Amino acid sequence: MVCGDNTITPKHKAAWWSCRTRSAVCASTIQKSLFELLIFINSHFGIIAVVRTKIFMRNLRLLVSAKHLMIALLLGSASINILLALKVKSEQRKVELVKTENRLQIGRAVPDITGESPEGISTEINFPDIKRPTILYVFTPTCIWCKRNFNNMMVLRHGVENQYAFIGISLTQDGIREYVAQHAIDYPVVSRIPEATKVIYRMGGTPSTIVVSADRKVLQVWTGAYSGPLKKEIEQYFKIQLPGLAERDVVSSRR
Repeated sequence: MVCGDNTITPKHKAAWWSCRTRSAVCASTIQKSLFELLIFINSHFGIIAVVRTKIFMRNLRLLVSAKHLMIALLLGSASINILLALKVKSEQRKVELVKTENRLQIGRAVPDITGESPEGISTEINFPDIKRPTILYVFTPTCIWCKRNFNNMMVLRHGVENQYAFIGISLTQDGIREYVAQHAIDYPVVSRIPEATKVIYRMGGTPSTIVVSADRKVLQVWTGAYSGPLKKEIEQYFKIQLPGLAERDVVSSRR
């Protein structure tokens, strides 16, 4: 052929059919990808998202041609990325909700606490009878972080004794009598707490510090040994200076 010759040869027909076939295959691939996207949305985001996606797909089909295949692919990829990001955020919110539900909330009303003294005598913590806020220090005799936090706890105990009552809550009776004698504990310690009470107070991790008002309301909750931001927060709340955690080797030498 030369310029201006419009003759259609068998070779041109074959090339035309080949181009049309490739376009049809690409369009079929795009529609398959969009169908898979629809299934993904239906399983994760419900019927409303499906309806919106169907409208999106109907409009997108109008764009599917050899000229717009690349744009359609980019739109499909971007849609999947957005949906995955929304899925991640949704899961993160669920995790935060679980954490919140497992944490004792400030302002919550809590019951008085019954249990036993280290000598095995039945005792009760009656907050209205104390007539001032009470600091509950939750620990176990074998907790390594409780040992490292011991000096902090004692400074807190003596630093606020005129404003707050201080009571130790041991989550186990095992070894508590020896622990109290060995460390010369000069504040009440209660153990054998009913499981229902532990659940209400979210007692589990040690050490934990709970402040309860005389009208049985939670004023503050801290979980963990007093270090870093937690140490600063406790110092500011009680207006005292804490010594910090004991070194590991010091704790080990005391065993």
